[in-house]
Amino acid sequence: MIFDLRVKSIKKVRQNTSASLFLFHLFANFKKNKDSGNYSYRSYTKDINLIIFNLEQSDKILLKGCLKGDRNAQKALYEKFKVPMFRICLRYANDRPEAEDMLQEGFVKVFLDLHQFRKEGPLGGWIRRVIVNVALMQIRKRRKLFSNVEVENLSDSVTTDEDVFAEMNAKALTRIIQKLPTGYRVVFNMYVIEGYSHKEIAEKLEVSVNTSKSQLSKAKATLRKMLEKCIVG
Repeated sequence: MIFDLRVKSIKKVRQNTSASLFLFHLFANFKKNKDSGNYSYRSYTKDINLIIFNLEQSDKILLKGCLKGDRNAQKALYEKFKVPMFRICLRYANDRPEAEDMLQEGFVKVFLDLHQFRKEGPLGGWIRRVIVNVALMQIRKRRKLFSNVEVENLSDSVTTDEDVFAEMNAKALTRIIQKLPTGYRVVFNMYVIEGYSHKEIAEKLEVSVNTSKSQLSKAKATLRKMLEKCIVG
């Protein structure tokens, strides 16, 4: 009976792209059967290793199906990545409706350009880059990003990524980032969270490196004031 449960669970991971749901069921089965002495840690570890292998293969299967125009594969790919990609859109958008527009346009771009994926890294990383580029494109279309920047007045008091930002959970950080002016928000996201250099940001946004540095410094200073206000208030 225990063997049948494991076999059914392993087959399930091949058919279901929701890794978290499957892992939850596997852990529940392990805990239940461990208590009864019927399921060893070694068996559990073996199943986990097999799950990891299958999850790595799942992206390849989805990619192959999407490239063939399989609607089920396209839907599965969207369902698998929509939540993390929506969180990214929320950080760049002014509000939720705008983030939803970014997500929708982003996935349209993903499916149109999927043939360009070179398989040189994880599929999720490639999708992330596409989504970010679409978000930046929408922002550039919508309005002028930056007001006049006085680089000579740039404060040197905030020059590194403070621990206070690193320690914030994703939801709290997203909410507070959305309150920043557009230019501040975009540069902060790109530099602190996405890991772009100031040179890369300048090229993508068609601004100077000094403008990127200035916007980042002002973004951090503004975020600090927001945080201090929240603590005091």
